[in-house]
Amino acid sequence: MTILQRSGRVLSGFDPPDIVDRLLLASVEAGIDVQMNMPLVSIERDGSGLRVRAGRKGGEEKTFGADMAVHGAGRVSALEGLDLAAGGGVETDRRGGIAVNEYLQSVSNPAVYVVGDANAKSPQLTPVAVMDAHIVVDNILGGDGRVADYSVVPSAVFTNPPIASVGLTEEKAKEKGIPYVANAGDLSGRFTNRSIGQKHAGYKILVDEDSRRILGAHLIGPHVEEVINIFALAIKHGLTVDDLTLDAIPPWAYPSNTYDIIHMVHPLARK
Repeated sequence: MTILQRSGRVLSGFDPPDIVDRLLLASVEAGIDVQMNMPLVSIERDGSGLRVRAGRKGGEEKTFGADMAVHGAGRVSALEGLDLAAGGGVETDRRGGIAVNEYLQSVSNPAVYVVGDANAKSPQLTPVAVMDAHIVVDNILGGDGRVADYSVVPSAVFTNPPIASVGLTEEKAKEKGIPYVANAGDLSGRFTNRSIGQKHAGYKILVDEDSRRILGAHLIGPHVEEVINIFALAIKHGLTVDDLTLDAIPPWAYPSNTYDIIHMVHPLARK
């Protein structure tokens, strides 16, 4: 398998040095060739296979032979059949998204409510669309009172191994001027990972230096799509790193990937 990445960085929404770089290493070890700065130029039939050309204009261009090409560049909202102009001039952007206010009403026509991929400001995730749908139903039936909050939205990529993230990355924390402490570590030696031979497992946790509240969590390894939800709850409810230590939590089930949270936060906790 060859992945043609149009830019110099894959999975830009995730922590690059400790999570994405580790995933890239796991991918390379699995035999996946990841080619950076290779935007697609063309795909042509070549006998029983395909010839895929990629590369930047004016730069190096490469040709790859393939049995199959999979489109992974994203999608646009499927709005063609809605005739938005007839519905009161609902305006869209170039990607088909609709600008909305805090109540998820179209900015250009407040009589129209927007959920799902058509909402230009929401994270494009299924559980976010479900949350938005509940907000819209309540606002239509009970009057505008509920607002959409996208401040804490966990996300996962089901790679091998999977990665997951919630809250701030170091890059975003620096942009916001938030003083923070970060702790990154390896979990491959933990029983949950050692028992299945998974050597690509780790984490990075960000904590507010002043309040000690958890700012962000970034994980790689088996079942991190489940573990990240614990960190999402912690961030949403303003828990500190000390609230997740062994002395503060109930005795979580062991061995489990959730139990490994204790080891992620221990170096950051007050002794």
